[in-house]
Parts: sequence; C-alpha cells; structure tokens
Amino acid sequence: MKYIEFQYGLQATINETDSEIYLCLILVDEDKKNKGLGTAYMKELIDYAVRYNKRLILFPSSFFGGELKRLKKFYTKLGFKQIGKQWEYAN
Repeated sequence: MKYIEFQYGLQATINETDSEIYLCLILVDEDKKNKGLGTAYMKELIDYAVRYNKRLILFPSSFFGGELKRLKKFYTKLGFKQIGKQWEYAN
C-alpha cells in the first residue's frame, strides 16, 4: 500500500506491507527546516512501526538536495542502523 502524506510544510511518501514500512521520500519545506517538523514526523512513524511490529526502512539520499552526511547523522540519532545501503529501525 502506498501513502502520500502532507502536513504543514512536510511531504512524505510511504510504502507499507504486512511487515515493513518503506519511507520513500520525506521533504521539509525550506522555510520549515530546523524547526523540528521532520523529527516529529519521524518519531510518529517510528511509534507506528513499533506499535504494529514492522521494520521501518529508508535509503538516505542527497537526490532532493539534502546533505547526505547530515541525513545519516539525523537517522542515527533516531535509532536507525545502516545495513548495507539501507537503513533500518527494527523493534
């Protein structure tokens, strides 16, 4: 199942299966960055994955203008681990 979510200043695209959630895209509007919006959204998504016992998987990329080093630091702080090219939050 694919979901596209919009919050004030944030867009996210998610694919969800019975056991996994793939965060395909998360974009925070330029004027909303560094205000905690992305962190709050990710914490909600992590809580959802834990509640339903699903692995949360993503692939940090600089394709949409984010700085890869910064993205990896952000996901590490949230509890993600790098496994090959993908990053996982497994509960």
